[in-house]
Amino acid sequence: MIYEYEVQTLGGSAFDNLEAIGDRLQGLLNGDDTASRIAAGWETWQVNTLNDHQGVNGLVVVYRREKR
Repeated sequence: MIYEYEVQTLGGSAFDNLEAIGDRLQGLLNGDDTASRIAAGWETWQVNTLNDHQGVNGLVVVYRREKR
């Protein structure tokens, strides 16, 4: 099977904690934007949390669907 991918990012600040990031991710995954992607054939394939040495946090959501 051949897939195509779409990546969505969401940045955070150094003052965010794990619960706040979790709440933001839950809102992102349950939001209208994600629902419209799923209706278009995308599936949430991978979610990653990024942290750098300066304490900047971010989320990366990867969607995939069969290539048409």
